[in-house]
Amino acid sequence: MTTTSDEGRGDDGASESGVTPGDTVRVGIMSDLHVEFETDYWRRLERVAQRGDASRVADALRRRAELLGEPGHPQQGPDLRDLKASRVDLLLLAGDIHLGPEAVAYAEAAARYLDCRAFLCAGNHEAYGFDLPTLIQDLRRAAARTAGRAAFLERDRVDIEVRGRGG
Repeated sequence: MTTTSDEGRGDDGASESGVTPGDTVRVGIMSDLHVEFETDYWRRLERVAQRGDASRVADALRRRAELLGEPGHPQQGPDLRDLKASRVDLLLLAGDIHLGPEAVAYAEAAARYLDCRAFLCAGNHEAYGFDLPTLIQDLRRAAARTAGRAAFLERDRVDIEVRGRGG
């Protein structure tokens, strides 16, 4: 958020939080990606394309091929090229990303591609087919193996430092 008001600022223009006018923290926020369904989606589109249906299908398949050829882009999930171009400082994945620990794998892949940290909160789809207390521990362990690129949050909070400024 870019602050444009001077209300609540000291003589130096800094707010109580230390953010000065013009400071921007870019946050990419995504939820409900449901990557677990993607393989079936692409198979259906390929069958439609084989029948010669719709140029929209051909466009979708062309974009998919571009993403698969994009260096470092996650092999599944949405097109992240616009987020990369906007140089996000952090990525928040707010649930229903993928099943179980695969959600952390996606978060890490996206964080690597975007060159930022990712923060993952589980939705109900992450838990499908898993024992919830066990899954929460598995997600924590998976996140711990990402060398800080992905963090799993469940009844947690995190203080974030961006460009040398933090809380």
